[in-house]
Amino acid sequence: MESNGKYITKDGARVDYHTGPIVWGEPGTNGQHAFYQLIHQGTRLIPADFLMPAQSQHPIRDNLHHKVTPPLHVTQIL
Repeated sequence: MESNGKYITKDGARVDYHTGPIVWGEPGTNGQHAFYQLIHQGTRLIPADFLMPAQSQHPIRDNLHHKVTPPLHVTQIL
């Protein structure tokens, strides 16, 4: 696998664009104080995608938990 973070072209010139995405995440409270707080309350604009699973991994009580959590996801986005 090749690095996406290089800032010099094959001709030796410095690039004038972003060279690679940053992908990180953590479920729920595990990431709350690590980086969610930075996204919500920090002083810099940090574009973020909030992902919500389409299907439950643990279908308990007819997927009740999976049915009631979408509004919670939306409130985090707002």
